[in-house]
Amino acid sequence: MAPSVVYSIDDKDELSFISFMMELRRILANHSDHEDIFDHHPDSNLSSSREHPLLAKQSATQPSRWLEVELKVVEGKETLSTTLLMRDDNLYVLGFMNQKGEVYGLHDKSCARMLPSKYKPKQLGCDVSYRSLLGAESRREVVETLTDARLGRCFAVDAVRVLSCFPEWVDGTDMDPVIALLRGLDGRDMNPMMALAGLIFMVCESARMNVLHNLFADGWGLGKFGDTRLTPEMLISKRKKTKEMLECYVWNYGKMSSDLRTWMSNGYAKSRDFSSHKEVSRTDVEMHPISQLQDVYLVLNCYRAHGASSRQNDAGGPSLGRRRVELLAMRADLKVVGTTIMVFDGKRGQIIYEKEEQGDREQGMIDLVLTGPNKGISANGCFAIKIDIPATTTAGSSSGDAGGSIYWKWDCYDPEFAEDVDKPQPVRRTISSSSSPGRNVEVTYAVLSSALEATAQVKLHLKDGHSPRVHGNITARIGGFEAPSILFRREKETGQRFYPTDSRFLELARSVVAVPCGRMIHIEVDLQIETSINQGASNNSKPLKFYLNFDSGIPDTQCYEGYDGDNVEVMVTWYPEVSTATTPEPSRQVNIQMTTRPQPDIREISYTVGDEGEGFRRFITELRSLVADHPRRKDILEDHPDEELSSTRNHPVLAMKGRLLRIKLQAETSSTTLLIGDHCLSIYGFMNQSGDWYGLGYDLTMFAPGYDSIRLDWDLDRGDIIRFCPDKNSMASILNDVNDNEEVMNRLHSARLGKTFAEDAVRVLSHFAPGEAEGDDDASARLALADLIFMVCESAKMNPIRDAFAHGWSTGTGFTKQWLYHSELISVALLNWKDDKYCSWTMNPRHAKIIGIQSPIDALQVIHLVRNFTVEERQLLHYAIYGSPSDEE
Repeated sequence: MAPSVVYSIDDKDELSFISFMMELRRILANHSDHEDIFDHHPDSNLSSSREHPLLAKQSATQPSRWLEVELKVVEGKETLSTTLLMRDDNLYVLGFMNQKGEVYGLHDKSCARMLPSKYKPKQLGCDVSYRSLLGAESRREVVETLTDARLGRCFAVDAVRVLSCFPEWVDGTDMDPVIALLRGLDGRDMNPMMALAGLIFMVCESARMNVLHNLFADGWGLGKFGDTRLTPEMLISKRKKTKEMLECYVWNYGKMSSDLRTWMSNGYAKSRDFSSHKEVSRTDVEMHPISQLQDVYLVLNCYRAHGASSRQNDAGGPSLGRRRVELLAMRADLKVVGTTIMVFDGKRGQIIYEKEEQGDREQGMIDLVLTGPNKGISANGCFAIKIDIPATTTAGSSSGDAGGSIYWKWDCYDPEFAEDVDKPQPVRRTISSSSSPGRNVEVTYAVLSSALEATAQVKLHLKDGHSPRVHGNITARIGGFEAPSILFRREKETGQRFYPTDSRFLELARSVVAVPCGRMIHIEVDLQIETSINQGASNNSKPLKFYLNFDSGIPDTQCYEGYDGDNVEVMVTWYPEVSTATTPEPSRQVNIQMTTRPQPDIREISYTVGDEGEGFRRFITELRSLVADHPRRKDILEDHPDEELSSTRNHPVLAMKGRLLRIKLQAETSSTTLLIGDHCLSIYGFMNQSGDWYGLGYDLTMFAPGYDSIRLDWDLDRGDIIRFCPDKNSMASILNDVNDNEEVMNRLHSARLGKTFAEDAVRVLSHFAPGEAEGDDDASARLALADLIFMVCESAKMNPIRDAFAHGWSTGTGFTKQWLYHSELISVALLNWKDDKYCSWTMNPRHAKIIGIQSPIDALQVIHLVRNFTVEERQLLHYAIYGSPSDEE
């Protein structure tokens, strides 16, 4: 039976929190190999203190014990509770249990389940890291989110309320987990993943470190904003301390523990390199280990660093790197379809290879094209590789392959394996199954004491915009290593196809590589671009072969220009983020363009207003393809079990964070350019033919340096653009009294939008200057801009709008009004449907009736570009429309 700790959070006495922590720490320290960091210290006062115990030895797969930490909230006669499921060897929480006893595991479809089968965990789709739980892009975003959450007793009470009923409403109405993520409980602005991340932070980090324990204990009895004892000065101070704890301690707990273990193994002789973890606020202070032990209580039982493994990065100074494993290559004779390879590191189990089909030319040992890891493999403890081989039988007989498993563990506590750390070249080992002699697998890996994670992306800019197939190889090689890691490998028969509407990103088999701090990473590209069959060339493929170098820790994009108009972009980003970076040396290749600091990503598309509706349709198709082409491209149907649907790629999801897009519209001798955000297709400003930029409520330099603009007090909302027009004698005077979206639609509908209206609108904006007469005044410009926004942005989003414009292009058209102002609601419903594995369809009945969408099929016929919303944005949208969760029904 798993040990358990129960704590009632209602108790406002800080001593209750301290008692809870003491009991949790006692259980964690009380394991079969109990050891304290001072056990062998010559000072008897220290060796008898027993105040800095080591955690249990780490296991790559299952810990020796799972702890159940039950947190309760008593409200009158009702008790709410949730239970965190925690490993005893590293204090990672891998799931939680609601009040009904239902368990939700922190793993996604690319990971193997780590929780014991007795819990029967349901997949949450989040990883164990704070970044994944909070949907954050970087450590900096995690710091800001947790700092702003005002963690403490009141937060914990609300968090337990939320998770105790997850994924149901408080009144017991069933709700699927994904919809539950969109709503707080009792109207609170807290989503369940924020609740879970906050509880993990308060419980686990406080158990590990005294500084976090003291931070929460000191303010445990204080309330929220209504508590007169909680002054603004105290709030500011606590926020500052929380941020400091994250930056100085939480991210560096593993390194601190490693330093202390090294200090212990060296007979308590203080190392010169000790305490390099104070990289954020105290980089120039070298603390004594005794001082560090004031910060840490439970010491992670990681391997003892020797020699080079305790060094700082090659460039000098404190290292931002982490202990990581780079799994460079695997060779095996695994012909059985269904064979799966997983790697475990005590935090997660990642699926890195799945045999999906039998190759005709596979003979003997072959290089496996690994499909992972997708996240760095931790080397703080042990890691293990498990290969599951299914049993097979020959048709018509009982003979075949009996199947079985191969399991191999890198044991950080074994001196032989400890010698692998920071070796000059990767280590190659052969692993085999004791139950199936003859089945051998060669593994090439490197254990790195200080590494950054490099993530690579490759984008093709094909001259013709399409290719029947792209095949070849892309490899990554760490500077100083001979063995490469395969990122992309496809034969001609299985090459990736590219269509004009597709993303330009190559589908890499894997993209994450662990790189020692200070080392370069070399990307070698050797591709063949098949040309269209109707080009009639005897040799219907074009080679793209080049070699790029990327400096450690510096996000960089390098471009290779092919001789025949085909270009390639290779992007490399790094984690953790390096806050300061030096400018890299220029590349030795003359056809490489490098950027060493972030620049606004601004793309451009142009359209000449013509006579044919099909020309307009082609422009919208190109615009859709452009905005859908982003690094994290996905389609709303990509995970659908029906392969015919999942392969259509006709409903792309927009980027979460937008880039700028310039849309140049031309009509005879006139032109205007719209500046929009491609994540939402909202307009920020426009440029007239003279090159003057006008920002709609914004100074455009906040989006792109150098875009000096005149700020217009026009609201971004389409109705407001044409609502507040001062000229009583113009077309805008008709619209001056418009007070709601329906009237805006009616007025624009009566304008018969199409070719003639678009040409006039371009002319008006091309000569626009504020306050000028002769039709070029603000009122005409507002109406012209509203027309172009509807014509371009709404057509890109929705098929019926595009079709209405295309069919009535020459004569002018009204348009189907029922979907306008509802595309966001339709997008949210589609996102929920996808997250629920295409099972339940949820949309407010009143809105569903108004817009005529009763099913996902109806929605897919309307929407082409799906707006991408975070959980918080979905909540805000929900509350903005319905007021509160109870108003929806």
